[in-house]
Amino acid sequence: MNPRALEAGAEYVRSHLKKVDRFYIQPAQPREDRIMLSGNEAVGLGVLVAGCRFFSCYPITPATDIANWLSRHLPKVNGVVVQAEDEIASLGQVIGASFAGVKAMTGTSGPGLDLMVELLGFASMAELPIVIADVQRGGASMGLPTKSEQADLFLAAKGGHGDFPRIVLAAATIEDCFYLTVEAFNLAERYQIPVILLSDGALASRTEKIKRPDLSKIRIINREAYSGNGEYQRYAVTETGVSPISVPGQAGGRYIATGLEHSETAAPKYSPDYHEKMTEKRFRKIAAIEDEFPEPECEGDKDGDLGIISWGLTQCAVREAIKECADNGLRVRALYPKLLFPVPVKAIRRFASTVRKVLIPELNYQGQFAELVAVHAGVNAIRFNLYGGLPFTPAQIREKITEVIK
Repeated sequence: MNPRALEAGAEYVRSHLKKVDRFYIQPAQPREDRIMLSGNEAVGLGVLVAGCRFFSCYPITPATDIANWLSRHLPKVNGVVVQAEDEIASLGQVIGASFAGVKAMTGTSGPGLDLMVELLGFASMAELPIVIADVQRGGASMGLPTKSEQADLFLAAKGGHGDFPRIVLAAATIEDCFYLTVEAFNLAERYQIPVILLSDGALASRTEKIKRPDLSKIRIINREAYSGNGEYQRYAVTETGVSPISVPGQAGGRYIATGLEHSETAAPKYSPDYHEKMTEKRFRKIAAIEDEFPEPECEGDKDGDLGIISWGLTQCAVREAIKECADNGLRVRALYPKLLFPVPVKAIRRFASTVRKVLIPELNYQGQFAELVAVHAGVNAIRFNLYGGLPFTPAQIREKITEVIK
């Protein structure tokens, strides 16, 4: 990228953030230090701040409010919201927008993500940055549309045929919904990969005041662009697995974005050697993601009898329970990962080495994150699973802590 283009891009980001601050962050006088948002609205605000300009979805409870909010606000920054005929079409449109050089996203829930899985693999194979917000509800099938679960993790992390990489994040609070949406776009753009952000029905509809974001401190990352110089190889094999991407009509940057296996120039290539080489290229993108992602927050007694690993909204109940346990002399420690896949193996192993037992509470029957932790990190945790459609309460967590420690 030449310096003039870089400066033009930086100026666009500065101008964009000023618009977002004026429309959505700065209130009428007097200025307050906090703003009121629901979880879905916070995702929408993150979409604006990240620079997304195309959002397509098919209505589904409990994710539809993201689209409703964006339909009012995204056009103010020259963005477009489309209601597609189904979830498959919506993700296809998002992939097309990304191919055209636009940051793009869709929002859905479990049944919709099911339908998107084939195109999820296409986006990963074509190395196009996309973001999917999955606002989880009770399953399976149509399940419990207005209830909550944390049961889409296997689908988000492993769903799809063949081997292809993706990144999965999970929000626990309203602030997470905002900041992790921005981070989801940053990761998608940086690694040219699909990123799935998990929320849930209870968090989506929860409304509270959060600290007003300081947009001057928010980092925005854009994809590595083709410079226009030299012979263009869209899928050039690089050390990081990331290769420069062009946009349609760019001089010298023509290529075919296809779900077929391909050579460096994007021509279809079916030989075993090429499939191995390109698969390894794609997976190199996420090989060091844990080292580049912020360290998971850890709190509680440093020499705990019990360590709790908690993700998503369940973290809120765990935090309250730990405070109550500390007041009663119980030594408990907790780890709160936001990056769920690739599994943050190093952080989990370090955490597990400081406690006698590990407990993982989840709103699903199978203990999905506990399963991933066991397989990837080798840590066999005690599983505490609820699957009635309601979030954990601090009392339920506290009672389980007492049972496990005693």
